[in-house]
Amino acid sequence: MKSQNQTQNQKQSQSQSSQEQKKQNNNSNAELQAELQILASNYEALQSKLENSNNQLTSLLSLKETISQYPEIKNNDEILVSLGSNIFTKALLKKDDLIVGIGSDTLVNKSPEEVSKIINSQIEAVNEFILKLEETLSEISSKILKKQLEANK
Repeated sequence: MKSQNQTQNQKQSQSQSSQEQKKQNNNSNAELQAELQILASNYEALQSKLENSNNQLTSLLSLKETISQYPEIKNNDEILVSLGSNIFTKALLKKDDLIVGIGSDTLVNKSPEEVSKIINSQIEAVNEFILKLEETLSEISSKILKKQLEANK
């Protein structure tokens, strides 16, 4: 009789242990899935920032090219000035210093050389930011891969 009771107790104990292990595995799997979702969301947000930063860099490089050609422009040359949304007007250029917005609706006169320096420092800052974003994306990608491998065990 004791032997049967001991056997039943062992089976119950093994069954309970097995159920607890399944619960722990399910909880662990759910945690991994939640972590993967968070990492994926962060990755997508950083990808978007990277795309915006690359667009900003392209715009700055285009502006740098335009400013480099400024000395070739003659006084009273006719140019097109964008009013926004692909709407332009013709204007006569008065070749003075360039007018640069420095924030808080404040404008200052700057020479083309000074503007080039400003643009170069902005390009440098954006390039550094892009490098940091790419490093962070690489780290997150590695973490995602690691978590996926854990989830598949």
